[in-house]
Amino acid sequence: MTVPTTRPAVPEAVITAARLRRIGRVAEAADVVQSTLSNAPADAFDLPFRDRVLLILTLVDLQLNLAARDKARELLATESAVAGQILAAVRDRGTPDQVHAASAGFFQLRDRAKQIELLDQPAPSIGSVEWLQGGPESFSDLQGQVVLLEFWAPWCRSCMAMLPFLNELHDNHGAAGLSVLALASYRSAEDCEPAADRELIRGAIAENAVDFAVGIAPDDGLRAQYGAHGIPTYALIDRQGYVRIASSKPDKSALESAILRLLESEA
Repeated sequence: MTVPTTRPAVPEAVITAARLRRIGRVAEAADVVQSTLSNAPADAFDLPFRDRVLLILTLVDLQLNLAARDKARELLATESAVAGQILAAVRDRGTPDQVHAASAGFFQLRDRAKQIELLDQPAPSIGSVEWLQGGPESFSDLQGQVVLLEFWAPWCRSCMAMLPFLNELHDNHGAAGLSVLALASYRSAEDCEPAADRELIRGAIAENAVDFAVGIAPDDGLRAQYGAHGIPTYALIDRQGYVRIASSKPDKSALESAILRLLESEA
C-alpha cells in the first residue's frame, strides 16, 4: 500500500492546534484542524483514516472549549455514520489491520458522541455493582459528594498508569467531598473466567495500594451508557448528580482543576 504524501500534514495540524490552544488562540486552532479535516480521506482502506478520526476528536474538543456544543454534536453524528458505513465495508473485504482501524475509529467517535450527550445531564445510575473495595449501593448514597467515576481494567496499561494519580486525588480531596469510584467489567466469556478477572483486579488493587472504591459491573451496559467502550474513561459528577466532564482522554491538570472548582463552589 502506498502511503499518501498528505499523511504528515494531519498530525502536524493537531500539534499546531495544541500550541495555539495553549496560548489562548482556540478559535484559530479550530480553523487549522477544520481546514485539514476537509482534505483528510474518509476511507479505512487508507491509513489516513486513523488521522481523520484524530482530527475529528481534536476539533470536537476545541468546539467544546469554544462553547459550540451543538457543532460538536453535529460533527460527531455525521462522522459516526460515515465511520459505521466504512466499518461495514471493511468487514466484508478488508485486511485485519483495516478492520481494526475502522473498528477503533467507529467506537471512538460513538463513545465521544455519547459522552457529550451526558454533559449537564443527570448521571446514569450505576445499578448493580459487585464492590471489591468500598463503594455505594447507588449514587443516592453519594448525595452531596463530587464523584469521579472511572471505567478501567487491570489489563489496560493506560488505566494502570492512572492509578497513582487517582490515589492522589482521593488522598488530597477526599476529605473535602470527592469520591473516586473505579469500575471494571468482566472480559467476554471466551476470553476469561470471571473468577480469574476478579483476582486480577484484586491484585491490581493490592499492588498499587488503591484506597478508593473499586467494583465490577455485571456487563457492558453501564459502559455503553457512559461512552466507555474504550478505557480508561472518566465522568466527573457534581454534588447534585449532574455530569460535568466525560472523556476518555482527560488532561490531568484540567481534571483536577475542575474537581477543585466543584468542591469549592458547591461546598
